Amino acid sequence: MKRSLRLFLLRWHRRLGVAVALVVVMLVVTGIVLNHSAELRLDEKPVRQDVLLKRYGVELPAITSFEAGDQRLSLVGENRLFLNLKEIAYCELPLTAGMAYQGGLLALCRDQLLLLTREGEVVERLGSAYGLPSNIERVGMVTGQHEQLWFDTSEGLVLADLNSLAFSVGQAPPDTRWVTESPVPDALRVALNERYLGNDVHWERLLLDLHSGRLFGQWGVVVVDVSAVILLLLALSGAWVWLTKPGRWR
Repeated sequence: MKRSLRLFLLRWHRRLGVAVALVVVMLVVTGIVLNHSAELRLDEKPVRQDVLLKRYGVELPAITSFEAGDQRLSLVGENRLFLNLKEIAYCELPLTAGMAYQGGLLALCRDQLLLLTREGEVVERLGSAYGLPSNIERVGMVTGQHEQLWFDTSEGLVLADLNSLAFSVGQAPPDTRWVTESPVPDALRVALNERYLGNDVHWERLLLDLHSGRLFGQWGVVVVDVSAVILLLLALSGAWVWLTKPGRWR
């Protein structure tokens, strides 16, 4: 009986050891790193990998960006307007146009036209109450001696005079330059993502959740708990096999 029990424990000791090997490695590595969290400043280093952030229900925001002279206007997420890396205003999606205009800047949001200084301060918000046409699909400029601002709407082309707040239907000149969205430089995209996301998810939190299994939801916690029980069984079965080895106490 004693011999058969010893053989049974020896056989299952090996099987259980192989079964939890990967979890043990994960627990050891994350435990060592967390033990040095203060020196590594893990609580100050935000997680920026899209795959990892999705585990927390966080996704990188969509970014719409326009060149505005030597600067750049960007809508990050659904309503945060940035001038370069500075958040300047609330602007509802979509950002249809962003451009330099009469020594300042102009941004066309869903139903508002924002007039800005070169530093990004909001001078005026124009909406339908000021006669702003609805359903503006794009904005164009005619530069030169007679500067003109044109709106391409679902009902036709409209010439805009923002000084007198006059909007009249017309025909845009052939040399009208229509504003188009431009690709976001990689460095700017990374910086805007950091400002948008903040530091809510940092590496210390991620490693703690990985160590406990919470990173993978309820089943991850169950796997870690079961692995802990198996480790206890390994310790007990290993001790039993060692103590009951024939001739151990001679």
